[in-house]
Amino acid sequence: MKLLLNLVRKDFKRNRVITAVLAVFLILSAFLMAGGLRVAGTMMSAVDGLNESAVPPDYIQMHKGTYDAAGVADFVKSHDDIKDSQTVKMLDIRNADIIYRGETLEKSLMDNGFVVQNAGFDYLLDLDNEIAVVPAGEIGVPVFYAQALGIKAGDVITLREGDYSKELTVATIIRDASMNSALASSKRFLISPSDLNEISRYMGEWEYSFEFLLKDGALTSALEKDSRDAGMPSNGVGITGSVLTLMNTLSYGLVAFIIIAISLLLIIISVLCLSYIIRATLSEEHAAIGAMKAIGFPLKAIGQLYQIKYLILVLTAAVIGYLLAIPFGDFFCASIIMYCGDGSSEWMKWGLPLIGVMLLSLLVVLGCHRIIRRSLRSTVVELLRGEEKITKEGHYSLPVSGLKHRNLTIALGELKCKWKENVVLFLVFVFSSFLILLPMNMKSTVENPSFMTYMGVGQSDIRIDIQYTDNLIAQKNDIVSYLEKDPEIAKLAIYKNGYVQSQNGLGENSYIRVESGDESVFPLEYLEGSAPVDSSEMALSDLNAAELGKVVRNYHIRDQITE
Repeated sequence: MKLLLNLVRKDFKRNRVITAVLAVFLILSAFLMAGGLRVAGTMMSAVDGLNESAVPPDYIQMHKGTYDAAGVADFVKSHDDIKDSQTVKMLDIRNADIIYRGETLEKSLMDNGFVVQNAGFDYLLDLDNEIAVVPAGEIGVPVFYAQALGIKAGDVITLREGDYSKELTVATIIRDASMNSALASSKRFLISPSDLNEISRYMGEWEYSFEFLLKDGALTSALEKDSRDAGMPSNGVGITGSVLTLMNTLSYGLVAFIIIAISLLLIIISVLCLSYIIRATLSEEHAAIGAMKAIGFPLKAIGQLYQIKYLILVLTAAVIGYLLAIPFGDFFCASIIMYCGDGSSEWMKWGLPLIGVMLLSLLVVLGCHRIIRRSLRSTVVELLRGEEKITKEGHYSLPVSGLKHRNLTIALGELKCKWKENVVLFLVFVFSSFLILLPMNMKSTVENPSFMTYMGVGQSDIRIDIQYTDNLIAQKNDIVSYLEKDPEIAKLAIYKNGYVQSQNGLGENSYIRVESGDESVFPLEYLEGSAPVDSSEMALSDLNAAELGKVVRNYHIRDQITE
């Protein structure tokens, strides 16, 4: 073993540049793989820990306006699959009435509601993931605003409507498993019951949230259908727990996805470079390998002689990459920890990156072993004479009529003879280019104004959503009248949201949310088919079409969906 290590050390000194470049690729691969998996592990652990402490609902139905409390109670009693339920009162306050450091929250696109702590589930947590308790005169601020505006404990939030003004001291920053994500359009502030009663006399509008916890195996789709069939209050959106989890995961998982994708590209490049370097090294040492085989060296020992170099290189890169990933992962995990906490499982933060690095190292070592074993199959005579190299490279004949394009002819001949080596180089350049272009393209895609069309929303500069109120038609008419008189508005369209009932591929009834209006004003691009042109047609998202088992035939929805 000492002899092998000495030979490896001398080889490293002789090929310093190649070894250094290869080591950089391997370290970067291990570093990004461990870092990406650390972010992913922290995200999964943190989201699980938040949900475990906050106990988010499985289904939420928002509602504005009056409702029959007895009817809601009867609905809950008639469903054995409901484990627990509660009605949450939320006081919606206009952003213009919420003031921090002399400025209102009008620039924020969030809808802000003020609530008291829940008693059964869906708890608002402090930064220790404990159930937050806020005394009178104080307030708990969502972590979203703590990061966006720099709000911290001890600051003052002012509520002002006309002559009424109320100052509340920030007691804690709260985490909200239901509305935590930046993708959620609503945020909840936590105040005391006495403050909520006082503030509601001067400002705000009540909104109700009917929340349900289901027993194991119960379907939220069935509960949603039953609630609509029973005429439950539904002047608002309905959200399932899976959607809430998806929003949280998407918010934090995009960074992990990008890092892991870049890591996989670097792994491919590293393996290709290793393949090229090993082939070139063994090609130069055919005579030495032939001599060792001639004097009786076992093939296994010769393979170990060349493989131990790459084994040492891979293991060293794995250790360095894993250690570098710790501060790197902590940096990218800071936002996740701020929003969700430290998590409930330490092994996911440390064990998952370690497993990823070990699998990466095993993959590279096995690749080296395979390449070396294939290169040592030649006989002693072939190796000593160099015939194996000639046979593999082949030859090409020059044209009898002479060389009209000398450089091009010789270059094409060399490519033909050494096509394997050149394919490796070509793939290295391809994946390197992709590695550079991937983050740039993702950034440009997200920042492109047309990105919103992927969510089924036509490309526009401003979208105004009117909340569910008793005077909805009057509000709509006032807004349209104002916008039509604005000379800076080139075009506008009005869309109406509602629910329709449909049957999926299994014959089960369910409700889906639809939007209707003039689609030609802000058109969408369709994967298949075209925009609906009359009341007998409709367009479905790809996810809804797959879930409902609907297909497009002759540019019409084949299965009829009735309202």
